Amino acid sequence: LDRALYDPGAAGEDLRPGQRSVYRIFFSYSARTPEEITEIAGGIKTFSTLTLTVPHGFQTLATCLNGASGAGDAGNEEVRPLPSLVACVGGGRQALISMSGLVEPGVLYALSITLVNPESGFAYFPDETGWMLRVDRAVDGGLEAPSIRLLQDVRLVPGDIRENSNAHWTKLVFRIATAVPFGGGLNILVPHLFHIEDCSLGESWGLFMGDDDSTFG
Repeated sequence: LDRALYDPGAAGEDLRPGQRSVYRIFFSYSARTPEEITEIAGGIKTFSTLTLTVPHGFQTLATCLNGASGAGDAGNEEVRPLPSLVACVGGGRQALISMSGLVEPGVLYALSITLVNPESGFAYFPDETGWMLRVDRAVDGGLEAPSIRLLQDVRLVPGDIRENSNAHWTKLVFRIATAVPFGGGLNILVPHLFHIEDCSLGESWGLFMGDDDSTFG
């Protein structure tokens, strides 16, 4: 493939662990192989296939035609719609998509597909993880990977473990596996019957760097 680019922040994308998320990929290639030209001329090859291979931890949908689209881009006339997607076989790390016609060389297309993200705590490192897209015989295995918001090494250190204890500090220790974008936040859900003091008060919470306990926010 000449171009194969992951489009971060596309409509329907959800980078939370364990969630279904739509991922969009742009791609194009320059020319058909001699074998493909012969097969098309002889009527042997009448449609194209796309195969997306995702890293360990991700899951394609068994009925992966649901949540898949080859539509163009209303804001970018360069992006052409794919031939109609007619079948998709998934359920593991691969999704095999068949189309109603042939993908043309020299044309920029976009594929949107719904996947299930890794669960929280899964050892996922975007810089070491490759996604692979195969269009007929053309392949690109170096697509940028999405930065799933995973936590690692999560520990809870209670300040008081007595039943019906008074208000006390509890430390939640964690390591982020991927960068947190500007405007990102922290959401904590505690079990039933536990109570969190008014966290709008600055003295009731703190976010610290674990290496030296310096205040982060």
